[in-house]
Amino acid sequence: MASGRKKFILTMIYFILILLFVVAVLLIWPAYRDYRKKQNDVYLLKDQASEKRRIRAELEHDVKALQSQPEAVEKVAREKFGLCEEGETVILYNPPPEPNKNTTELKNIPEVKP
Repeated sequence: MASGRKKFILTMIYFILILLFVVAVLLIWPAYRDYRKKQNDVYLLKDQASEKRRIRAELEHDVKALQSQPEAVEKVAREKFGLCEEGETVILYNPPPEPNKNTTELKNIPEVKP
């Protein structure tokens, strides 16, 4: 009888350990999911921060160039504001609009001659 009782006690101990393990997993799993989500958010924010730093450095470079180089000021005046020096002629080139689906379909239709 003692051997049967030992088996029962061992079985109960194993059952309790398994039950504790399952409960622990159920309690820890949501926290782990939140942790992973927050970790992904941190990676995304770090990427955004590095992109913002790159843009800031580029803008600082442009500002320093505008402050110290007359050529940079002239370039901005010509490109953004369409200004030119006296005696120069400005020619603006507007690229043709991209064909949309309807105009492409019309081009493929054969002409009917009366």
